[in-house]
Amino acid sequence: MIIAIPTQNNWVAGHFTKAPEFSIFDSHTHTLTHYPSPISEDSQGKPKKLTDWLAQFNVDTILVKNIGTKMLGKLLQQDFTVKQVRARISVADSIAQFDHWEEMTDAAQGRPSRAHSCRHQQHSCHRQQHHFGLMQQHSAIDLNEHPVSQVHSSGCGCHHS
Repeated sequence: MIIAIPTQNNWVAGHFTKAPEFSIFDSHTHTLTHYPSPISEDSQGKPKKLTDWLAQFNVDTILVKNIGTKMLGKLLQQDFTVKQVRARISVADSIAQFDHWEEMTDAAQGRPSRAHSCRHQQHSCHRQQHHFGLMQQHSAIDLNEHPVSQVHSSGCGCHHS
């Protein structure tokens, strides 16, 4: 088994695609090698670049702390096994405790993207809570004069239906 671990300073990184480096562990040879991440923060086509890069090492399993739903879905579609650690842990300890980590089998187990989650929220409770927060920022506003839709003139960034 060849395991890829997104890392930062010999710790499992907080987020899969934002990791500055990756550690590749070969369970047959017991070798651990560190590589700089093949993607940068502003890279286009991150999922494809990353999955192609992992395939070069014949990675079959990925150990993550946090991963987005879209990226997790892409990894699962390409038959990678993905396991999740639940706490801050060193790379060495994450490998030693590998059998204890939960396997992620559905993209919904990933974290929704902050950039996309607000746009895709369709629940009125979200709209009410969200806009209530905006109204608190504008405490002097009289809602009889200014409906919620006008409270934040630049918009909240959400695309409510």
